[in-house]
Amino acid sequence: MIEPRPHFFRLQIAAFLLIRTAINTSIRMVGPFLLVFSRGVGADMTSMATAVSASMAASALGPFLAEIADRRGRRAGMLLGLVIFTAGVGLMLIWPAYLAFLIALLLASLGNNIFLPAVQAYVGDRVPYEKRGVTLSILEISWAGAFIIGVPLVGFLISRAGWQSPFLTLFMMGLASIAAVMRLVPTQPVNTKEEEISGSRFKLILKSPAALFGLAMGFLVIAGNNLISVIFGVWMEEAYGLKIAAIGAAAMVIGFAELGGEGLVGLVVDRFGKRRTIAAGLIVNILSAALPFFMGGTVAGALVWLFIFYLSFEVTLVAALPLMTEVLPSARATLMAVFLAASSLGMAAGVFCGPRLYSAGGFTFNVIAAMAANVLGLVMLPRVRRTE
Repeated sequence: MIEPRPHFFRLQIAAFLLIRTAINTSIRMVGPFLLVFSRGVGADMTSMATAVSASMAASALGPFLAEIADRRGRRAGMLLGLVIFTAGVGLMLIWPAYLAFLIALLLASLGNNIFLPAVQAYVGDRVPYEKRGVTLSILEISWAGAFIIGVPLVGFLISRAGWQSPFLTLFMMGLASIAAVMRLVPTQPVNTKEEEISGSRFKLILKSPAALFGLAMGFLVIAGNNLISVIFGVWMEEAYGLKIAAIGAAAMVIGFAELGGEGLVGLVVDRFGKRRTIAAGLIVNILSAALPFFMGGTVAGALVWLFIFYLSFEVTLVAALPLMTEVLPSARATLMAVFLAASSLGMAAGVFCGPRLYSAGGFTFNVIAAMAANVLGLVMLPRVRRTE
């Protein structure tokens, strides 16, 4: 455990928070503005959803590159992820086509899947497990921040400067992020024991039942969430006639729900326990699936349901992060990268199936499928245990 300098460490956490907000915006803006981007690149909604799904699935290759954070240091992993992300969003500035959109999403997601595990491992190296939930929940505010700040900003940029303008903003932020990491994150020597096991980290994960059940749980929870996320913008537009600006406002409701979930985890997870907090979040999320049938078909009712659904999901996911950082401490960055890859595959599954379920049976099918995925995730939870 490396003892951080408190003031400098807080500055690093603030920088990581801003960087992650930019990266998460590139991922989260696609769902609410799926129709806008599809018109921009000349593709239909199903093709766009397939592109998103394919990019998320391909970004699951992240662990093979993210292991650099265990082998060469956390700083190297962060920089590699940011360079890939910046190249991805920059591609849309010179090649505004459907194939470029697919590649851009792939690179942005892959960059995130390399940068984030390096940051989580960096925190795990410096913060004791008993206090780690608070720090990681602070970093997860970036996920909500993408919806509260990022997505509405994207809507503003699109309405003022066209559908490509968000990619220019994200490209500039990517360059600034690279400079910030080079300035703020020191180069640390690699632990000799970690260097010796570099070739067997994936074997360690495959041999650990706790790790495998944790990966399965992450896949299922993320898949269930994305069955809703990918389609909620289309659902709100078609069911309630909401336009771009109003959909952006609905995204802010989800963002505040996630912010509430992250704040709640920060307050209770280290005291209440990581696994008990995860279980509580999953149970509330499962029970909330019945709410749309009692909301009366109003916009206000739909927003209330979205708030509860995303609040409980965020509690579940954020509470899982500190637990996963301690399942295999000797392969911390690699396991977190594989966890993120499993989450990306879950996101890909949700994005791929979401529009098809919606087309087959409407929003009710999406809700029922999301509930089933979370029930399975709850079944996996008892086997996910930290290494003592």
